[in-house]
Amino acid sequence: MSVWTSAIIGHQWGASSLKQITHILSIIPSETGAPQKRLVSESGSAEQDFAEFGAATFLLSQRFMLKVGRQIIVLIDNKKWSGLLMDQATRQDFLSVCYKISNITGASKILLLPEGTVLEELLYENLDFDSVKKRAQELWGPPDLDVNCVYSGEDLHKIGSDRIHYMLINVPEL
Repeated sequence: MSVWTSAIIGHQWGASSLKQITHILSIIPSETGAPQKRLVSESGSAEQDFAEFGAATFLLSQRFMLKVGRQIIVLIDNKKWSGLLMDQATRQDFLSVCYKISNITGASKILLLPEGTVLEELLYENLDFDSVKKRAQELWGPPDLDVNCVYSGEDLHKIGSDRIHYMLINVPEL
């Protein structure tokens, strides 16, 4: 598994989502110590992207990318998904960022999954978190990974690659 890690987090900000970026920016760890935010856009305007596509994408550090839609946020960490599954420190590091974002957004649940799934594209469809969670269950069945379990290489081999394996986390579990 060489894909990155992704978290999907709901929010209730609607059209004011972009104004909330500064709150999230302040809690994202940066390698340089100073918070960074760089828009990833051909239009050059987060507001225009948000109006036209329903989402805007920001690079927040060398490690994190944040996609903000009208009802959900997708946080991408360039740490490998297998690393999150197999290493407790990597997992706790990412979960602490997710937890801080969920405190800002008021989210009670987080989906953790490999980066690049079709769920990330639902950001542009203006679906709420429960609809995204339902889509995950329709596509891959119920969440089958446990946030409290550190997996071995042998465990990952047994899990197989016949479907997307993911976690649904209640925020208090973090």
